[in-house]
Amino acid sequence: MIKSYGQAIDKSWFSSLKVVNEDSVNKKIFIKAKTEFEDSYIRENYLKDLESAFKAQGFSFELVKFSNFNKI
Repeated sequence: MIKSYGQAIDKSWFSSLKVVNEDSVNKKIFIKAKTEFEDSYIRENYLKDLESAFKAQGFSFELVKFSNFNKI
């Protein structure tokens, strides 16, 4: 992702994502954004690229929907 978007974008959008669960059996990572805005922006602009990056490493992922009631 750094090669595609550069360090500034990586630091602003991807480095702030938090791993909330890891299913090692099914090789699936669950990640979550810190804010509703970040969640929405990542879904609209980077979701497909994140899918490709995880797939290239042999994993799938789910961006857990942000909720003010469910902060992790």
